[in-house]
Amino acid sequence: MPLKVESTSKAATAPAAIAAPQSAPPAAAATDKEDDAEDKDDDEAPPPPLAAALKALKKSPEQQKSVQLSNCSIGDCHLKPLVEALHHSQCAVETLDLAFNRLTDAGVHLLFQAIVSGCAMELTHLYLGGNKTSVAGMALSQNLKQVRPDLVVDWRKQLREAKSMCVVGSVYSGSPPFKAGL
Repeated sequence: MPLKVESTSKAATAPAAIAAPQSAPPAAAATDKEDDAEDKDDDEAPPPPLAAALKALKKSPEQQKSVQLSNCSIGDCHLKPLVEALHHSQCAVETLDLAFNRLTDAGVHLLFQAIVSGCAMELTHLYLGGNKTSVAGMALSQNLKQVRPDLVVDWRKQLREAKSMCVVGSVYSGSPPFKAGL
């Protein structure tokens, strides 16, 4: 399961929560009815790993140190409840992994706006690689650096703590596996 929540015994020292930021500008209206139905499903039910993380953050925000939600099909519409959970005054999340989801520039903007406004003050590492963001969306992290210089935003397209699913017996020089570094 991609959800990983680590506990810590120290209490968070984050300041009181600030009101959630206003949402990002709405995306262009979808013309295809199938896309509309898919978007409605996304709005109603977050992916199960996100739902579990939200439950854990609401139950004991001071004990959640790391939240790993990579490769969970999280879209921009799912960020609002996550941002609200991270706005808790006792939130102790230090690492948030949202790599390889369906986040766009609008979702990244919403997340960065929340962080700038005082959300997740203990956050030190944010992983966003492999999402549907443009170069302009990635450039938003430079503005965030001015407000939160301690926060590392990682855009590398690399899964953290990935486990190998197979073992290669012999790798011959010049072969594709050799070129891939196996």
